[in-house]
Amino acid sequence: MSEPPVTDETSREDLDKLQGIWRTVAVEVDGSPVASWLFENAKLVITGDRFTLRNPLPDADQRMEGVLKLDAGKVPKQLKLTLDGGQILEEIYELEGNTLRVCYPIKDVNRPTSFNTTAKSGLSLVVYERESRS
Repeated sequence: MSEPPVTDETSREDLDKLQGIWRTVAVEVDGSPVASWLFENAKLVITGDRFTLRNPLPDADQRMEGVLKLDAGKVPKQLKLTLDGGQILEEIYELEGNTLRVCYPIKDVNRPTSFNTTAKSGLSLVVYERESRS
């Protein structure tokens, strides 16, 4: 069963602002930065309410696809990803100009409430910069 479309104006505006191709510029896990070579070619592409996240690594081509749903009325703003395989990821996001920050659990913990990752928090923080608008 699919979720109803975004109904509030702020969430619709944010979804419009997210359209395009985003380049990963920083990743932090459990309070520690991740080496840039592990994500230097990673791209997030958002078209409509669909996303594709691809990270072509030398030993593995990581790819996730699915549908995103925003709730820009929450503080912090919430993002729910439903992967094509059915898995649901509950995240928070912050959009400022051409910079998008997303924080999500990498372990079995609840949706984050802030953008702070600390040792053993089970959280990842990813910073994207807009590459192009689609």
